[in-house]
Parts: sequence; C-alpha cells; structure tokens
Amino acid sequence: MVFLCLVCAVNGMFSANKMRNKADSIMAQVLSHRDQYSASVQQYDAEVYIKGNSEVKKKNFLFKYASDYLYLNKNGKNNFVEAWVDMHFSAPNHFTQNIQALNGNKLNASDIQDRLLQFLNINIYYPTIFDNQIILPGANHAFQYYQFDYRGAIDTLQQTIHEIKITPKINSPSLISGIFYIVDGRWTISRFCIDGRWSWYNFHIETDFGWSDEDILLPVRSDITFHFNWLGNETVNPHCSLPFIEVLKDQKYPS
Repeated sequence: MVFLCLVCAVNGMFSANKMRNKADSIMAQVLSHRDQYSASVQQYDAEVYIKGNSEVKKKNFLFKYASDYLYLNKNGKNNFVEAWVDMHFSAPNHFTQNIQALNGNKLNASDIQDRLLQFLNINIYYPTIFDNQIILPGANHAFQYYQFDYRGAIDTLQQTIHEIKITPKINSPSLISGIFYIVDGRWTISRFCIDGRWSWYNFHIETDFGWSDEDILLPVRSDITFHFNWLGNETVNPHCSLPFIEVLKDQKYPS
C-alpha cells in the first residue's frame, strides 16, 4: 500500500514537471518572438468606446472622505458612464488619448482619464506597464519572476491555442497572475486574463486580440474590473472597451 502511494506520488510529480516543462518551452518561444511582434505595429489610431459602472457593495462613515479618490459620489450611489476616446499608439509603448464624448459626470471623466486609460494603454509584448511599476511575463527575466504551468489546448479557427497559467514566484505588487492563450507555431498571444494590484485597487483585465490580417496583434476588446475593499468599504467598477482601430502604416504581421 505504501509502495503504491509512493508510485502515485512520483507519477504525479513527473506529470506536473512535464506540464511545467511544456509551458516553459512555449513561453520561451513567446519571448524569442517578443521583439519581432513588439515592433510589428509601429503606430495606430483608434476610436475607443467605453462603457462602465460603479457599484457600491458596502460603505460606512469613512466612505465620504474617500469618495473622490474612489471616483464615486459622496452619497455612494451607483454610477453609469459611456465615453468615446481618441487614442494614438506609437512604438514601442507610447499612448496618447483624448476624451471626445462623455455620458457621465466630472468624476466619471476623471476616472477614465486618471485610471481606466492606464489599463487600456498596455502593450502586452512590452516588458513592463504603469511606468515600469509592474513586470509582465514577457520581460527578459520572466522565468526569474514567474512560474508557468500548462493547462491544456483548444482548437479554434484551424489554430491550436495553448493555455498557460502564470503564477508569481514571490508575493509582490510588481507581479501579476493569470492566463495567457498562445497561438501554436505563430507564438502570439491571442488573449490574456490577468489579476494584480495597483494603488489601492485589485484589478482584473481580460483582453482579446484580432485574428484577421487587418487586426492581428491589435486589441479588439478589453474588460477591466477594479475592486476596492478597505475598512468596511467595498466597491466594484467593471468597464468594457471596444476599440475601432486604423493602422497608419503597413506592418509586418506574423504569418
């Protein structure tokens, strides 16, 4: 009985190591193509439609003192916001944006300008985000910071998509966790779902990238949620963005 348990444990460890090695091999391919893909799109313009709301789940007497910081009204009422934003991207990682239309109040405009757009301004092939405050798994020393585990594969649009789980090796606000979806053979990221912490908030981002010749490597949809929970006050702010992108120059896309 003890021998059988030992055999099962060894087999489990071997299987886990095999899946980890497979994930490492796939991420090594992603890293080897990172510079090529980060330079493939030199610049683009986008009209971004943003829709979101702010939901107050819990509040107490401290809420009114932090409401401006939370981009909420002092009464703690739920807010809805819509906006059109003009965005310009220039390689390697420069974003500029202007709010062209807004259905909301002054706090909503500040929220979009000060917070939300920072989360939309993410080049997943760039090693860091938020002014180098967070290290992405695409950094040169990714294996030093992250553990990668193979979760499986799915077939879609005649492509095999590998699902790679990302776990920080140390507990640090400079690291994220989540899932990368990698296109086999092309080694591009077709989708990512990441969680992390920034300032006072936990954040969750899900972004899909295009498949066609016109929008490959470009974000086509992002869902971003901020979660604040502190001293009996809790808010959730989900947002969805849909960019309509025009690439300004001919690009060398992966085949």
